[in-house]
Amino acid sequence: MGTPGGGYGMGQYRPGGYDPRDSWHSNWTDERHPKIKTMMATYLDRTNGRVHLAEILGAAGKKQTDLPTLPQYVHPNGRPFLCWTNVLGRCTYRECRFHQQGGHPNPKDITDDFADKVIDTLNKGILTLGGTGTPGGPPSKKQKVAGEEPQPL
Repeated sequence: MGTPGGGYGMGQYRPGGYDPRDSWHSNWTDERHPKIKTMMATYLDRTNGRVHLAEILGAAGKKQTDLPTLPQYVHPNGRPFLCWTNVLGRCTYRECRFHQQGGHPNPKDITDDFADKVIDTLNKGILTLGGTGTPGGPPSKKQKVAGEEPQPL
C-alpha cells in the first residue's frame, strides 16, 4: 500500500517512471507538415499535446469556416471532414469521427500551399496564446496612410 496522498495525480515525481509532461509525444511518429510542426511546437508543449481549436481561432479572430480545405477531405455537400487535431497535433481520440470517415490526412496530402494557408489563419492565435508560432508569421501588410507619398530611393 502506498502513502496517503501519494500518486501521479498529486504532483509527485517518480524518477524513471511515468512523466505526464512527456506523454503526449511518446510512442508517436510525427508526420505533420514541417511548417505546421514549427508553428505548433511550443503551444502543444504548453497544453500537453491538446489542440484547443476554438481557443486558437478565437485568439486569431477567425471562425472555423475561415480554415482552408483540402478537396479530398470535403463531403459532396461541401462540408469538410478534416480532423484538425490530427493536422495540428496528435489525435488521440479512439472514436474520432473524422478518422472513421477517412479524415486523418496522409502526410503527402498536406501541401506547402495548404500549410501556408493554415499558418496565415492560425499563427496570430498561437502567438496570442503564448506559442512561438512560425518565425515571421504571415507576411505583414503595410498600411497605407492617406496622403502619404512613397519615399524615393
